[in-house]
Amino acid sequence: MKKCIAVILSLVLILSGTVAVFADDAWKENTGKINLTDMTVTGSGIAVSEGNIKITKGGDFTVTGKSEDAMIYINTEEKVKLRLSGMSLKNPDGPAIFFDNTDKALITIEKGTENYLKDGATYKEDAKAALFSNDDMEIKGGGKLIIDASYKHGIAGDDDVVIENGIISITSKEHGVKANDLLNILNGEITVTSKEGKGLKADKEVLIEGGKINLVSEKDEGIESEGTLTIKGGTLNVTAKGDGINTGAADDDEAVLEGPAEGRFHGGMGGDARTEEAAKASAITISGGEIYIKAEGDGIDSNGKLLISGGEVIIDGPAGGGNGSLDFARDFDITGGTVIATSSMGMVNIPSAVSQNTLKANFASGYEGGSEIIIKEGENEILKVIPSVSFRGIVFSSDKLEKGKTYTVFAGGNEEATFTVEGNLTSVGTAGGMGGGRHEGMGGGRFPGGDKPEGMERPERPEGMGGGNHPGRNPNRISVTLDGRELFFNTDPVIKNGTTLVGFRAILEALGAEVTWDGDKRCAIAEKDGIKIELYIDSVTAYVNGEEKTLLTAPEIINNSTMIPVRFVSENLGMKVTWDENIRRVIIEK
Repeated sequence: MKKCIAVILSLVLILSGTVAVFADDAWKENTGKINLTDMTVTGSGIAVSEGNIKITKGGDFTVTGKSEDAMIYINTEEKVKLRLSGMSLKNPDGPAIFFDNTDKALITIEKGTENYLKDGATYKEDAKAALFSNDDMEIKGGGKLIIDASYKHGIAGDDDVVIENGIISITSKEHGVKANDLLNILNGEITVTSKEGKGLKADKEVLIEGGKINLVSEKDEGIESEGTLTIKGGTLNVTAKGDGINTGAADDDEAVLEGPAEGRFHGGMGGDARTEEAAKASAITISGGEIYIKAEGDGIDSNGKLLISGGEVIIDGPAGGGNGSLDFARDFDITGGTVIATSSMGMVNIPSAVSQNTLKANFASGYEGGSEIIIKEGENEILKVIPSVSFRGIVFSSDKLEKGKTYTVFAGGNEEATFTVEGNLTSVGTAGGMGGGRHEGMGGGRFPGGDKPEGMERPERPEGMGGGNHPGRNPNRISVTLDGRELFFNTDPVIKNGTTLVGFRAILEALGAEVTWDGDKRCAIAEKDGIKIELYIDSVTAYVNGEEKTLLTAPEIINNSTMIPVRFVSENLGMKVTWDENIRRVIIEK
């Protein structure tokens, strides 16, 4: 509405023949200075009031000097630009700079200057960041801005936040940079250390087109968008306690197809039953850039589509905890670029089909961080990577993998597999590590010393088979069904002390719970409809809404999968659970 009024006013001036500055640019004529040391100001619509700088008219103001007990507060219908030029501002009671109301908030970090903002641990104002705007905010310049955010976020905007350039260093309690709508990074150098939140967060869209971005999230995701997340360029280095890059799921009813979500395999096996529209709304798209991710959660986790068409993506880990290097809910395709993803056994995940030649290799045993993975075509080395955390497999997608050629995979100095590329997707290695659309041994791969062992080919599934007995089925296998539909797991269910243990993420997400993993406490957490369940590895003590419960069998990690008691979690989430001994099946009904 503000922009419409400005345009109408400009047209009126033109039609009337009046010679005037366009209304949209009139604010530029009001220039002034703010000296924080002396607390003096020049310009129209700016004053020192109650120890703070208050701006009530649009203008272009240069800020210098130092104050440890003040705030710059803006409330006007016009645009306001603050040129930070060697300034330092602390506000012990709230945000350092607060654009309460503007047509647009503009920050210029003057070239060759270093600037500093610090907020208080509590706020008197209704703001959310050390540098906060209730409206669109644009940041640019050639200088340096350091932000120490004690309350919540470093930089935040209730609408769009656009960073064009500048050297920005943020230490924040919660998110480093947060936008309610679009977060767009065009260039610059951005460094974030987030103590409890995410490095970058947007409620609608994250768009990264360039720049050098270094993110450390000590307890949460590196980058999260509740809508789409697009990377077109730049250099990203992400270290995260949670997921490295994440998109959130839609909440509307149209996001889910008919029937319950089946046991969700990382890698889309069973899927998240999302509609095409919902999958696009939560898509992660990478078309360029150099991206390195080290995460204890999923490396890349899309609750919609995952599409990679360019750039270089390297995912280092995770090493365990029921997470995978690549995770997606609907579709995943690699059409170009280079993807190198290592993680634990059973969690190295790829889709059932890709457009670019892609290898998935699971290794016979695990390797410590610092061990080399090498892929050779004869004596020609096409890949050498040294993961920093332990691993048991790799996904490698590159135009260096050519159809008809034979390659050998080495890990830790050991020859793990030799394979010939016959199709776009080649999968080799040990059985039991399946986390994508194909079993090990498919796609022309062969094991060292000969062909695939007998029985490694994927069996055809009899029509109508839902996990019950059929010719060739392992009679000792334990199956799990939810409302008549079989759930699948990276590690097969096991019975210990009369209790059936299953993979925690697949079962809890199938039951509709929100799932988190606390690596420090080794705790799986499920929340649904006001019920919170906490399960600790190797402990028979669990908690339901804070009330202590005793389990018959403790959760444990088996083959790098976190396994939890299926009956306990299902019944505490309101499900009915029965056991059919004849076919060794756990039957869950809503």
